[in-house]
Amino acid sequence: MSDLIYQKQTVNEPLYKELIWSKPENKFFAGKYLIIGGDGFEFFKSVLIYNNLLKIGAAHIQIILPTSLRKTIDFLPPEAIYLPVTPSGSFAMDALSEMLDLSITADITIISEDVGRNSETQLMFENLLSKMTKKVCLINQTVEFLFDYPIDNISMFNPLIIADLKYIQKLFLKNFKEVIKLSSDFMLNINIISDISNKYNLEIITKQEDKIIVFVGKSVSVTFLNKDLKNWAEVIASSASFYLTNNPGNRYRALTSSIYEVAFND
Repeated sequence: MSDLIYQKQTVNEPLYKELIWSKPENKFFAGKYLIIGGDGFEFFKSVLIYNNLLKIGAAHIQIILPTSLRKTIDFLPPEAIYLPVTPSGSFAMDALSEMLDLSITADITIISEDVGRNSETQLMFENLLSKMTKKVCLINQTVEFLFDYPIDNISMFNPLIIADLKYIQKLFLKNFKEVIKLSSDFMLNINIISDISNKYNLEIITKQEDKIIVFVGKSVSVTFLNKDLKNWAEVIASSASFYLTNNPGNRYRALTSSIYEVAFND
């Protein structure tokens, strides 16, 4: 493992201006997005992703929510699709087939971390991931759906992982037998994550203190924040999915530009 050189991005120095200012002119040609989220007790994070996608410039957005929310919440997106739940309010195995069908029509599926942790729900999402053929974005705790997932399969479906360092730590220890220490030197963690990203074809975005780091193989960018970014993972998931869908030819530039979009634009 050798120390790599990462690119720095600040409020005054976007790394790829041309991507930031060249969004699709017609939002109806800006990609198709599927959000899966919510359970009987928590749903705001999936709705936050939905609203931010609209704000960034997407038009074709579908959101899947638990049927238990249909009659209890009156401000959910009108396009919401409601699927079966377990008695605890999380998605049931009966939701799998329709989720899979909807994921096929989307350019990217975003699985929000508010989907719940029922054991049946966990099994359902593990089955969903094993059958998906399109891009998927996993946020924070949803990376646990990859635990015990065959490493070669993870590499093949090339997920976008957006998570706090503690979740990256769990994933790396469980799946790759690599140790990340939250108290470790910044560059040491960057080197470890970059090596795994490169070896297993992963796209990873994480946050350490006031820095958001993008990993696409051996390419690494660090964006230095000048403000507190609330619900950072959900906000960035919206932007990252949008930029990645509309700039598929260069994943690294797309993801790095997506950070600038939300970190410095009000």
